Amino acid sequence: MLLFLLLFYGHSLENASTFLSLQGPQETITCEGEKEWIECPQYKVIKISSAFWGRDDTATCTTNGVQHGLSTSDMCPQDESNSMTKVEGQCKDEQACELAATSTFFDKTDCGQVYKYLRVNYECLPSESRVKAAIQRSRIAG
Repeated sequence: MLLFLLLFYGHSLENASTFLSLQGPQETITCEGEKEWIECPQYKVIKISSAFWGRDDTATCTTNGVQHGLSTSDMCPQDESNSMTKVEGQCKDEQACELAATSTFFDKTDCGQVYKYLRVNYECLPSESRVKAAIQRSRIAG
């Protein structure tokens, strides 16, 4: 069955691990000052389940923070509704999007001495409108 799905959706066996990794919930963590690219397979779109900007543990994104003289031991949770709004504004119902883990992107400048990170939980789900459009194009072309 897996082989059929991979071949049906245009994936080779070499890409099987990538294909499988895009199924189900995903989490990405981006350290402050970096960018993250989220991408779903064709005919799937991004659905954000949660977004966190700030710091809520001492183990995530520690090396660069110390190098920049910022604290990785102080906690700094930011406004989660603002984080969700910003991330969804970039990514919701898109096949791919880029996120910037910066205070400027989130319009938040508090906790300036704390090295923050962006944690996004998302899933790639089928997009009915994109599947329908592709079927229409194939009927017209065929």
